[in-house]
Amino acid sequence: MKKSLFLGMALAGAISFTAASNAEAAASQTYRVKSGDSLSKIAHVNKVTVSQLKQWNNLNTDVIHAGKTLYVKKPAAQATASSSKKHIVRSGETLSAISKKYAVSIDKIKEANHLKSAVIKTGQTLIIPKAAPVKPASTAKKPASAKAASPAKETYYIVKPGNTLSAIAKLFNTPVQEIKRLNGLKSDKLLVGQKLKMTEGVLPVLGEGVFPLEPGSYQSYPDSWGNSRSYGGSRTHEGIDIMAKKGTPIYSVTDGVIERYGWNELGGWRLTIKTKENFRIYYAHLDQYAAGMMQGGTVKKGQYLGTVGDSGYGKTGTKGKFAPHLHIGVYNQSFQAINPYPFLIFWERK
Repeated sequence: MKKSLFLGMALAGAISFTAASNAEAAASQTYRVKSGDSLSKIAHVNKVTVSQLKQWNNLNTDVIHAGKTLYVKKPAAQATASSSKKHIVRSGETLSAISKKYAVSIDKIKEANHLKSAVIKTGQTLIIPKAAPVKPASTAKKPASAKAASPAKETYYIVKPGNTLSAIAKLFNTPVQEIKRLNGLKSDKLLVGQKLKMTEGVLPVLGEGVFPLEPGSYQSYPDSWGNSRSYGGSRTHEGIDIMAKKGTPIYSVTDGVIERYGWNELGGWRLTIKTKENFRIYYAHLDQYAAGMMQGGTVKKGQYLGTVGDSGYGKTGTKGKFAPHLHIGVYNQSFQAINPYPFLIFWERK
């Protein structure tokens, strides 16, 4: 009789403990997986579906491991999914670039996608939380005595233990050679604590520009500005060449007016677009123009201009003298050539 009573009390205690544990798990937003747990069991206890658990925790399979923390209620970051966007990671994209594109902090994106680091993969789908409302800019005129806007600041990185030049280059989506150029490095050797310059400042007058080619449609490009050229006489290169397949779409860096259009012996089929600040952006060696391109016509930032080609270095219509590429030049208000490379790097990372 006593034995039966003892067993009954023990069983009741176990049931009471289990019920309390289940109730606690159901009340919490997260649950730490225990040995023997399964998604279906956790879903049943928390009165949700397995599909919901997988969605809230970015799971591709039903396999879970003891010690893993799962959301068992819809995370707050996903509760606003109706006002959020989805972004599929493209080749070469970084979390920093995506953060800037949507004006949402890296931490917010990591929180919404349960990311423990800034590492993302091509093809990965990310939830982009709604950005905070932007306060309208003041319409008041700037006093005549106000100072001009300062150039964009450079970006630096402090070398950490275990870092390599190639790993840092991948983190910033930039070529190793570009890091070496910016820092005057002659080898790939780094020192812990070393301060590396990752980007150069860009004149604010073109800071809102966009990169002229789509991500993944072109090859990495060196700084070839100022290199010697022989066709048409001894001269220096007044632009940057970005190698891409013939037919690759080209887009306008900024708003502007088409100042020059048509054939040029050196540039082939080319366009010169004058910006509202009286800078000129020069696009050369096109294969075709987009419909509607004409001298005096207006274009908008990001507008399709034509395609990459290999035209130039001869009489009208000459093609095939070199590999297809986009030659892009930047000229200031005095029509003096300036190096486009820092601008391209800046636009590419935006």
